[in-house]
Amino acid sequence: MKTLRKGDLGAEVVELQRLMGITADGHFGPITEMAVKIAQKKFNIPVTGVADVVTWIVLGKPKPMNQRDRLRDRFGDPMNDPRPFETKWMMTWFCKKEFDELPFHKVYANRLLIPHLQRVFQDLHDKNQLKEIKSYGGCWNPRYVRGYEKKKIESIHTWALSVDFNVSDNPLGMSYDQAVAAGLKPFSPQFQQTWRDAGWICGIDFRRGDGMHFQKVNV
Repeated sequence: MKTLRKGDLGAEVVELQRLMGITADGHFGPITEMAVKIAQKKFNIPVTGVADVVTWIVLGKPKPMNQRDRLRDRFGDPMNDPRPFETKWMMTWFCKKEFDELPFHKVYANRLLIPHLQRVFQDLHDKNQLKEIKSYGGCWNPRYVRGYEKKKIESIHTWALSVDFNVSDNPLGMSYDQAVAAGLKPFSPQFQQTWRDAGWICGIDFRRGDGMHFQKVNV
């Protein structure tokens, strides 16, 4: 939602004016400013004459959904009650039957994620990169992002749309170079690029680095 004020022009102003039931000429002039102030006073929010996010919402425009809102809307809220989510969405993939070089037998994941895992594992296999996976660190874990518990930001693991591998060699908060300097064996840049090319988000690209983590929310 764009913040609008006196002097602004355009389609957003037209939408604002229509929500307030005044002439929609697309010009945020004195009449529109007064209408905004009247609406703000009516809904007991700060009377500024500036149409901010709160003003848009009280006028009836829904707040845009962020990524986690969309996941919650689609899959439910496992943080509140994991049972309905698990019954409807979770599935075991016996991955070692398809990729014998893997050191683990199965992945328990959102059933919509499994075809994407199969495809990226095939790409890794074809490039002789699947052997870089030495251990499986999990998928489904309804929890908040580590370090953001107070803000209550859910991890994508909450909806079983992310997987962790080689946890000890790809610690949270380390870049590839930092991990190498610490004597660890992080995933190679080529390995990470194969995931990107397959449409996944790599945790190593996060601001604080999370080389173990791979997620795909557009399933």
